[in-house]
Amino acid sequence: MAACSGTSYETVYPTLSDGKYDSEFPYRNCSEQLEEIAQTLQKIDVLVFYKFYSFSLDSMTTLQTINSADRKIDDLAFSSDIFTETVGGTASTIYYTNDRIAFLSCAHIVDYPDTLITYFPYPDDEFVQVMGIRARQENNISKLPGGEGLEILAIDKNTDIVLLGKDISGEELSDIHVMDYPMGDSEELEWGSFVYMMGYLWDMP
Repeated sequence: MAACSGTSYETVYPTLSDGKYDSEFPYRNCSEQLEEIAQTLQKIDVLVFYKFYSFSLDSMTTLQTINSADRKIDDLAFSSDIFTETVGGTASTIYYTNDRIAFLSCAHIVDYPDTLITYFPYPDDEFVQVMGIRARQENNISKLPGGEGLEILAIDKNTDIVLLGKDISGEELSDIHVMDYPMGDSEELEWGSFVYMMGYLWDMP
């Protein structure tokens, strides 16, 4: 009987024991495992502050002029304004001790350029019209203690992953669940592999 069961299992689900990081259509209830993974997710809020400077075409301001130490950018621009952008997403808790906590998330949630520049389309895209300089960025998870936000520890834009961390100064945090599953290799996925996706991304104007 046992031999028959083993043979049937290998025949019906041959790839479940091939050592690869993938799966077929669920053949048993995995709600408990999915709940464990879901509990590791935290909502992350990113707030970015840019100061924008506007220049007139008559001033013929170039990037070289702005970078010059002769005049400050505030003196060159005819107006300035503060612009904020808010993005929300999710991050998986991958490390937690009494002193440090770390999360894994998507790089595009926290990846903002230091400088944004638009040029007048004439006469030859040489003169700066608007320049935005990133003044501050806050990466926060609400259940963490206050103070400084999450620090970007490592980022890979090509694979769109980022590692975020924070010093929690020995504070005891409740309801923190760490992702306790092995990392996989997406190159091992095949047609028909069954994949679960959790998390989200949303933008606020």
